[in-house]
Amino acid sequence: MFSNGRSIMSISAQADASRNTVKKYLASFKESGFTFEEVDALNDIELEDLFGKSREHAPSGRMHSLLRCFPHVDKELKRTGVNRHILWADYYKEFPDGYQYSQFASITINGRTGSIRPCI
Repeated sequence: MFSNGRSIMSISAQADASRNTVKKYLASFKESGFTFEEVDALNDIELEDLFGKSREHAPSGRMHSLLRCFPHVDKELKRTGVNRHILWADYYKEFPDGYQYSQFASITINGRTGSIRPCI
């Protein structure tokens, strides 16, 4: 569509995707160096490798420090009278450059439901 002169806005409307998503895929397509015909011939797995996984990042140092504390945090949250704010205060004393409370709470909530699987 883009090579036919269609605007990003019209492509996003037809594909039911945001303009930024269309821009991201167009940038990935341009960076790949492939022609449209080559990309069109790829199967789903090859398309996922080309467009889907290139944006993944390694966990930051802050995330590593939080993951190191995660088993203790998870264990302590099960105790009566212990809440995330108390645990965050302890974490923040040990790691002053660590996450602020809102991110700490979000990560520990998601971690308890299985989204984050620390491998320590």
